Amino acid sequence: MREMLMSLYARRTRRRRSRGWRVAARVAGEAGYSLIELLIASLTALLVLGALVALFVITQKDSTGVISRDESIQTADAGLREVGQMLRQAYEVEFPTNTFTTEQSGETACTETAGVQPCNQVDVLVRLSGTDYEIGVNCAKPSTTVVGDQACWMYRCPASATTTSGTVCTSTTATSSNLLIDDLTNGTATNQVFSFCYPNTTGVSTSPCAAGSTRPTSATVTIDTPVTGTLSAAAGGDQSSMVVLTDDVYMGNLDFNQ
Repeated sequence: MREMLMSLYARRTRRRRSRGWRVAARVAGEAGYSLIELLIASLTALLVLGALVALFVITQKDSTGVISRDESIQTADAGLREVGQMLRQAYEVEFPTNTFTTEQSGETACTETAGVQPCNQVDVLVRLSGTDYEIGVNCAKPSTTVVGDQACWMYRCPASATTTSGTVCTSTTATSSNLLIDDLTNGTATNQVFSFCYPNTTGVSTSPCAAGSTRPTSATVTIDTPVTGTLSAAAGGDQSSMVVLTDDVYMGNLDFNQ
């Protein structure tokens, strides 16, 4: 009997100890984090979040620059194609000519040298759908968005038998106006948009351009536009980086009776 009682007591004691250990372990598992651990975890989370925010801001700025650059180049290219198409359709040049060299807005005279005549404006006669028009393009106008840069405008006026090289289509006489390119860095007195070539009819030299003809029959159109368009430097724009677009135009309708 005594042995049985001692065995029963031993089993109960082991059960109490086992239950006590489980309770102690459960309480220890629910103890949580210390204050130092919480501070370290919060600081780490802030550092990671700050890095992610900085990366997002940089990516957003670069994305804005790419979009602005693409829009600027597309707009300039579209304007260049429209000017080239207009010149290829021209059957008469009203300005510039070898006798009419003062620009319509009076900025700078277009001086011909050895058959090459740089200029920022052009005025021609074209026939569209059976109707004659006088089309003027002025690339020396101030930009509407960037101070100090230029813009190209196209003006359309009605043409008649009395339209001569003494008259040009301007913003005041035009029946319609169209802003072709809003931001270009050339269009100045020292960096012109147009370079007209008077055909060499003398046969003296091999140069395609020479003095003596009354009007040009070909031209090179050059557009210098900032790659970031009107994006400011604070927003990631770099006005010093340029995209140069050119178009060599042959005005076949004018290359007769020279």
